Amino acid sequence: MRKTPPYLKTLAERRARAAGEVMRLREIAGTVADQLSKAETTLAEVDAQLHRLESRLDPADIAPIRAHSTHHSLPRGALVKTILEIVTAAGPVTTSEIADEIQVRFQIEFLIEKTRINWRHDSVGKQLRKFLKAGLVEQVRGSRLNGADDRWRLRSGAVLSSDHLRELAAARGAEVLEYDAYHE
Repeated sequence: MRKTPPYLKTLAERRARAAGEVMRLREIAGTVADQLSKAETTLAEVDAQLHRLESRLDPADIAPIRAHSTHHSLPRGALVKTILEIVTAAGPVTTSEIADEIQVRFQIEFLIEKTRINWRHDSVGKQLRKFLKAGLVEQVRGSRLNGADDRWRLRSGAVLSSDHLRELAAARGAEVLEYDAYHE
């Protein structure tokens, strides 16, 4: 059996990656085409209703509202919980690393890189800044000389939940009493 030359292996791998990307993008294009068709149908129906109710109104004069549906795929509170899980488990991590992990866990895909960057800043970064203000995380500044990104880590002594507080107290030997107002 003859050995496959390296240049053919390289080209075969390159072709396989390109074919995979074409398949992925065709799937996205099909999904987007379906969503576009539904949105155009809805728009036409609403325009017809507006025209029937008020014939002098030109629906095109109504400015569109840009919808943000990126995080609608996340269950309520999942972003906050997931960011804290990642920062707790992984130690010092960058905003990009956190965003990448969230994308993988929730299978979030962005058609345009700029949209992903905006989501990373507006959703993940904003939540990290809230945690910083609340004293849950701290920012570890990266070296500006080598272009290192800032990293985030759980602040020492930060209390994430009442269960976490109970664990911290028990670890220090404190007696934990529970108040049950329901059975009082």
